[in-house]
Amino acid sequence: GLITAFLTYCVGPMTVIGSLRDGMGDPSILLAKSVMDGAVSVAYAAAMGMGVLFSAIPLLLFQGSLATIGALAGDVLPPRAIADMTGAGGVLLLGLSLNLLKLKRVRVGNMLPALLIVPLISQLLGY
Repeated sequence: GLITAFLTYCVGPMTVIGSLRDGMGDPSILLAKSVMDGAVSVAYAAAMGMGVLFSAIPLLLFQGSLATIGALAGDVLPPRAIADMTGAGGVLLLGLSLNLLKLKRVRVGNMLPALLIVPLISQLLGY
């Protein structure tokens, strides 16, 4: 149960985007994700037992490290780069929404590098 729960909670882009944004002072995405994960964890605990509870430990380490990276990057990055990352994150969340609504299959995980590439391209082009 521990591995299944941990992977379920950490595989999606909301984990990465939400944790980074939380480190920069905006916990809204991570709060929405926690509500969804909480509902899933009840079903998982009923089916898989106590291992689901213990998945909180590696989850805390993983998301905590991403939040720390976000906090450190937020102090170093110019506001324009943070805005670019936020815009790219919004597009990723749009893709995630399409997946959740089963309207279109979007491989959002493959788009995660955009969080780094978009600010770099913006900087190079001077936007």
